[in-house]
Amino acid sequence: MRLMCPNCLAMVNLPDEAAGTDAPCPRCGKPFAAPARYDPVVAVERTIPPVPTAPVTTPPAVEPAPMSSGPIPAPPPGLVPLNEQSPNAAAAPPLPTPPAGYAHSRGVTFSPRVVAWVPAVGLLAILLLTPFSWAGLYPGGYAAYTQSPWQALFGSFSRDIGLEYVLHAEAPLTERVRSDWELMLPYLLGLFAAALIAGADRALRHNTAVTLPRRVARLQKAWPYRATILVALAGLLLLLLGAQLAAGFGLERAARKYAAEQAAADRQKAGITAPKPIEVEVQDDQALARYRLRNTTWLDVAVLLHVAVLAALILHFVLERRADRPPPRVVLQY
Repeated sequence: MRLMCPNCLAMVNLPDEAAGTDAPCPRCGKPFAAPARYDPVVAVERTIPPVPTAPVTTPPAVEPAPMSSGPIPAPPPGLVPLNEQSPNAAAAPPLPTPPAGYAHSRGVTFSPRVVAWVPAVGLLAILLLTPFSWAGLYPGGYAAYTQSPWQALFGSFSRDIGLEYVLHAEAPLTERVRSDWELMLPYLLGLFAAALIAGADRALRHNTAVTLPRRVARLQKAWPYRATILVALAGLLLLLLGAQLAAGFGLERAARKYAAEQAAADRQKAGITAPKPIEVEVQDDQALARYRLRNTTWLDVAVLLHVAVLAALILHFVLERRADRPPPRVVLQY
């Protein structure tokens, strides 16, 4: 049976054996009364002898009336469909007629089924992007020295052997690069946990009685709160990544420090003992510009996926509470 919990207002699946009993909600854990099974029975009692009737004449055949396109009648008590969206949910209304001056209308409907899959797919995609380079030095457009989130965690980076013969910057960068474990360790662990929870939520979406191994049986109590946990993890991951971008990856900080030291050495050779602050900033930027320090497209994609995952979790939370109302839609008229 698929019912709506009166406590958390979420659509949940209950086994048929729970009909007519107080069953706990798989989402919030609070019990609520499940309706009894609907078994119609027709009882016929005869208190007087039957009266003979005249022979029944067969009426002429009547053409069946065309099926109405109105709303589907409500099911009997206790009968709830097993699919994710009730068939009695109001269908999305047709696109409005464009007003005067507009010729076309295009709309995007936020389907609950599609929105529910975005967190699992998005978190898995971010996890697959972590072995790629998220920051690096690209002189002339070539990847000379690059760093991925895993390398930032351990304070290492990759180098191009051919470009190293030209730049000779591996040793100075190795001396100055530092590990980013304070932000990258909780970020990567949280990313693993969020991807695992989101994937399990999609894999077990039709199974309300989840049984975990004895070693991790304590997690059974937290399973009904997985949506709240996912929202908190998604927000924390985006916050950690934003803090890392503000501070710069280890390779970025090492490159800036090395470029500033080169600019200071050049000023010393030129006999400039008391440079102005604006001169120091310009010379430092000029020294750093030769290495073309920048973030990669993989990092931009990861940030966009983080935003999409968090937005989808919040939108899914809102859609679950719309009950049988049609899903929201964005319409563009031109």
